[in-house]
Parts: sequence; C-alpha cells; structure tokens
Amino acid sequence: MNHDNKPLTLEELLKMTGLPVWIQRIKHPEESEWRIFDSASDAFVYFTDDNAEFTPSYRKTWLAYAYNPHEDLLTRADDAEEKVNDLYKAAKSEDERYEWLSYYKGIHQTKKNLQSSKGQLESMLSMFERKVSEKDRGE
Repeated sequence: MNHDNKPLTLEELLKMTGLPVWIQRIKHPEESEWRIFDSASDAFVYFTDDNAEFTPSYRKTWLAYAYNPHEDLLTRADDAEEKVNDLYKAAKSEDERYEWLSYYKGIHQTKKNLQSSKGQLESMLSMFERKVSEKDRGE
C-alpha cells in the first residue's frame, strides 16, 4: 500500500469494498475514524456500519485513506513517552526530573490533540529526540 500521505481518489475508494478505510474529517478531525467501505453512488459513499458520507463533499469535508496517516507519528510519540518515563525515573536531580516531566506532558498532551496539531507534535518529538541524543553523547 502506498503511504505517501495522499488521500484515496474516489476511483481508488470504489475498489476497496469490504476493506477498512480511515475517514479523516477536515473540519472536525477529532471525529476521524476507521470504517469498512461498502459501496458508493453519485450521492453517497456507504459503509458497513449503516453510515454514509455525501459523495460531492469528498475532499471538501472528508477524506478517505487506506491507512491512518498519523500512525507513524503516533508510534513515535508512544515510544517517546516510554523513553521519557525511563529517563524521568533515572534522573539524578529534581531539575532533571522536572525537565523530563515537561517533555512527557508536552508529548502526551499534544498526542491527544494529534488530529489538529500534527505539526506541533513533530516539533516536540524533534526537540525531545535531540535532547536524548545530546544526553546519549554526554553533552
């Protein structure tokens, strides 16, 4: 499957009968979810949960992906939360614990709001990964 962060075309979606698709809400990303594609008409795209999306609003209010475009970033965030938890436990001073706790809180909160703040999480993870790299090099 091509994971180039491009939504499916309607033609590609039509070939996915019985398969899961990630429905990304444009105005309300927190409502994005997995659905099983069933069929489509000129008016509606139907899913097996008896819900439908208005076909003409595709790419205006919703998008469909063959995968969740945020999964890789979420995996990194999950890994970072585990690592920062270990670093917090191993911290030798209150200041160091506070710093790791700040990273944890930032990553965790931003991850919760990923749908609307993907760029902010990318920045927080980059800062965290840079800090861990510096720590590993003894800087």
